Amino acid sequence: RFVSLAENYRLNETQLAAIAANRDTETAMREVALWLVDFGNRLHKEKSFKQAEFVQKLALDLQPDQYFTSLPLATTLLKMARYDEAAPLFKDGLVQLENCADGAAFLDRLEAGANLDELRARYREMSDSCWKARRNQRDSVP
Repeated sequence: RFVSLAENYRLNETQLAAIAANRDTETAMREVALWLVDFGNRLHKEKSFKQAEFVQKLALDLQPDQYFTSLPLATTLLKMARYDEAAPLFKDGLVQLENCADGAAFLDRLEAGANLDELRARYREMSDSCWKARRNQRDSVP
């Protein structure tokens, strides 16, 4: 499924070859996860949320404790009104972002030209709206 999706988007195979040549496994895994995040963000912007979710989950599987994989998936799930799944990802992703030693290192992967404080505020706002929608959704169930 992924190969078919990737081929349809003619993704940069040169970038993947460079990642594959990396001898440091941890760095290579992070680079693959970031590549998937970029692809997922592209799909999200095109409102292909189901495909974005699929790709973003692959990234999260590779780097489960990183804000740059948690927060994009949380955002996609929020757009799909899947609040129960999105809420803990926002919570974890925001904690990861706050505690990350290289805090700003991958911000451009989330949003080009991103400012750390603005990005934190935007994700907190999305998280708050997710938790509120989650409560409202639960309150409306008889």
